[in-house]
Amino acid sequence: MKYLKTYESYSINEGIFGAIGKIFGNIFKKVKENINKTEGGKEVEAIYQKYINMITDQLSKQTGVELNITAANASINGKQLVESKIYEAETDNAPEFSEEDAKLSVETLKKKKDLIDQIVNKLKISAIKEMNDILTKYGGPIKNPHLEIIINAKKNQFELDVLNAKIAYLEKAGDTTLIPLITKERDEVAKKIEQDYKEFDNIKPIEYTIGDNVVYKRKDFDEERWKELTPEDKKSIDSGKMKVMIDKGMIDVKPINKIDKDIFTFLDKEDNPFEKNVSDILMKVEDGNKKPEDKQKELSNTLGEIKQDPIKVNKILTYANFVKDDANKDKIEEIDKIIKGE
Repeated sequence: MKYLKTYESYSINEGIFGAIGKIFGNIFKKVKENINKTEGGKEVEAIYQKYINMITDQLSKQTGVELNITAANASINGKQLVESKIYEAETDNAPEFSEEDAKLSVETLKKKKDLIDQIVNKLKISAIKEMNDILTKYGGPIKNPHLEIIINAKKNQFELDVLNAKIAYLEKAGDTTLIPLITKERDEVAKKIEQDYKEFDNIKPIEYTIGDNVVYKRKDFDEERWKELTPEDKKSIDSGKMKVMIDKGMIDVKPINKIDKDIFTFLDKEDNPFEKNVSDILMKVEDGNKKPEDKQKELSNTLGEIKQDPIKVNKILTYANFVKDDANKDKIEEIDKIIKGE
């Protein structure tokens, strides 16, 4: 009798995972470290584990399909590394799985797929809502970008654990037809999780000061649409996808008028104040991307502050005339570098 060394949930092993198993081992070892050192990380992990157990329970009750998602998740996080024996089909002592058994297992999964997806998605949405509440509690994505990365990765991990459980289910039935398709899908999800964590060590919380132009959420904000934007898309607020979201009332750009802990105050067109929580702030806008009207207002406010100082007013007038002359282009570039501290 021959056997393959693996884990009981069939999650991280050479027989099913192949080379991707090694990637998983490295990813989730690092993920665990990141969760433990991130403020709010353990609370998010507790929510995830709670909902994984709920999904496993509800799938059993509502579909009759025993997908042990809890075990799949446990092995992937290094909690269940129990060696078991999976008998190779060609050996004399292998358990007898008939073709009919395998066919029934495949057909059961196919018939129940929509219901399984419905149960998983419903509970996943509830879990993410609870996780986002934890993110808000610990400062939102601006102050705690690492926790946001963890939550985004957890969204994909729900799918990963379900796919692993399906593979284990079919392995036990001796199926050889559907597993390759699910495995391919699972491996793509694994790569997404790896990608989620790539910037974890490099990302830093953003510090805001009064006068900074920021992008903030409005009433019709679309989370998924925002996440689809690339860094290149976010460079321009006067054109492209950012402009579309502004026009649709999803986001807007304004300078910060006042900061009181986690509350940012802005002024509308009539100079009436309104407030946004730090969790509603999406990004800081570079000076070159400010709206023309905001630049004009900032210039007007600055001139108003120094109009009682004739020496400063005279210097600004002199520099304005200097900037107007195209012959001074190279000198202006050098002055800009000095102002920016380059």
